[in-house]
Amino acid sequence: MDIPAPVLLRRALVPLLLAAFTAPVAFADLAGTLHVKRDAAELVLEVEAGEEAFTGGAVSDDADTRHDALHGVTEALYDVSAMFRPTLNANCRLLEIRIGGGSLEAAGLAGRHAPDEARSEQLRAHGRPLAAEAQDEEAGQGASSEQDATPPDATDESAAVPDDDGMIRARYAFECARPLALRDLMVPAFASFPELRRLDVTLEDERGAREQTLAASSPLLMLR
Repeated sequence: MDIPAPVLLRRALVPLLLAAFTAPVAFADLAGTLHVKRDAAELVLEVEAGEEAFTGGAVSDDADTRHDALHGVTEALYDVSAMFRPTLNANCRLLEIRIGGGSLEAAGLAGRHAPDEARSEQLRAHGRPLAAEAQDEEAGQGASSEQDATPPDATDESAAVPDDDGMIRARYAFECARPLALRDLMVPAFASFPELRRLDVTLEDERGAREQTLAASSPLLMLR
């Protein structure tokens, strides 16, 4: 018995329609935000997204598995060249990376990295002198860094327990030797985190604020 063409069409379309309405739900939240601020020679980038966008899927119920996944995320976030690439000719140097958010703070993985301070420590370890100005500046930064890195006293009842809000945040601060040459920002972060589908960008500079959307297919942000 021949089946009418409309019936065959409906049978073929139902699975496609179900996939169309259910698949986007799985990826609807796998988008993040990127706040870009330019002020003279300084470029500050702040990225935020849900844990699933960075870990590549649903949050594991197993504590060890989740911790390992989040540890991998922190390593990728600290690899600045795999996250953001300002215009090469602008000669931008990284001043600091801070990573945090409820997911990383609750897992004890939030932290800070300042390449210049790490380099200064290496020079001191090898007995190479630093300029007096650099030593004074480093002493001030070191005191601040030490204070920031001091964990809350476990016996202090007022110490706040990190709230695991399921978010991951990272902040990158650059100083550009040639700020006028800073024309664009390449965002290879989509390759590092394939489940991160989109970044909703807010760009602030001397001209005000404006918005743009970046994706894996269009990862270049124009800064001018």
